Amino acid sequence: MNQFLNKQQGMVLVISLIFLLIISLYALAKARNIQLDERIAANNKLQHEVFVIADSGLEEAKSVVASTSDFTNPISGTGNFAGGTFAYTIEKTGKQPASGQVLLVTSVATKATATRTLQAVVAKNASILALDGVISAY
Repeated sequence: MNQFLNKQQGMVLVISLIFLLIISLYALAKARNIQLDERIAANNKLQHEVFVIADSGLEEAKSVVASTSDFTNPISGTGNFAGGTFAYTIEKTGKQPASGQVLLVTSVATKATATRTLQAVVAKNASILALDGVISAY
């Protein structure tokens, strides 16, 4: 009987070590999953920030359009916003209406390793400035 108990006590140790190994592997997998989630969240935050920077480039270009009347040559400019940089270009589109001008505004923003490009069509008449909205974002 005593020999039977000694064998049982050894088996409990082996099973306990196996459970400990399984729990350790599970904890390690969860820790790696948490690290991945943190990287995804940081990337999403950076993408949102660079989108806001590109949008501020569109807004600055819109103010340039409002104060400029000659768009025979493309107009470009740069600026800084929220820790990033943007560059915009303003150029005429292919078709022009009888009165006013239709312009393509492109804003490219960069922050850290992220880059975002936004394009919008702006219609400018003598007294009306209409931004059609972002037509493409990439």
